[in-house]
Amino acid sequence: MITFKTSEHTHRPNTQIVQILFDGKVVGAIYPEGDKGVKIVSAHFKGTAVKGQTVQQHVVFDEGVSSTIPIPSISMTFEPAPYEIKDGRIVRIDFEKN
Repeated sequence: MITFKTSEHTHRPNTQIVQILFDGKVVGAIYPEGDKGVKIVSAHFKGTAVKGQTVQQHVVFDEGVSSTIPIPSISMTFEPAPYEIKDGRIVRIDFEKN
């Protein structure tokens, strides 16, 4: 069974993460990446897909003090905006400034 638990990041003080647990054991984590993004990391990815398409997993080797361990990860950023659903698709609504 998959469950979630919030905790502090072990190598980044004052950074809260969400641990992904499988039968009570940590199998991954979700944590902030920059101001608008999140990163999902796990050494246990299998069959990862987005909208039915297979996603190629990659290993990130960062440089410097904030280097993360080389575990496969998926990064995504967010740009919240109003939207509507047209013809079964999500369409962003851009408002013109007067």
